[in-house]
Amino acid sequence: MLRDILRREDQTRAVTQVVAHVAPDILFLQGVDYDADLLGAKALQDQFAEAGVAYTHLFALPPNTGVPTALDMNGDGYLHDAEDAQGFGHFRGASGLLVLSRWPFGAVEDYSTLLWRDLPNAQMPDIDGAPFPSIEAQAIQ
Repeated sequence: MLRDILRREDQTRAVTQVVAHVAPDILFLQGVDYDADLLGAKALQDQFAEAGVAYTHLFALPPNTGVPTALDMNGDGYLHDAEDAQGFGHFRGASGLLVLSRWPFGAVEDYSTLLWRDLPNAQMPDIDGAPFPSIEAQAIQ
């Protein structure tokens, strides 16, 4: 993603044109690849600023996409596919979320360690009454 942003690929230019035209105070983007130093996010921030929309604050946390599980998470009988990661992803950090804002953020809470089964009124998937894809998968999801 960073390479595409720095090269000003068509999709990046198109996104930048839309953002510059609409100029929202807060911008929430999906499908942004995460890197620990937020280089991709900062490159987008710089590109938007060059187009006239300055976002002085950005926020991104590591997504669970691409995090290996060593389990058959989709029940297809194979292991180690993108579908078997915690969140579908060909690599860790694929397709994350990014928030850019002209305003500072308040306190943030990270719920990434909360298991689905522990959510109030959680409805876990099953097939014919058996946990899908497995009890082990539901224990880590």
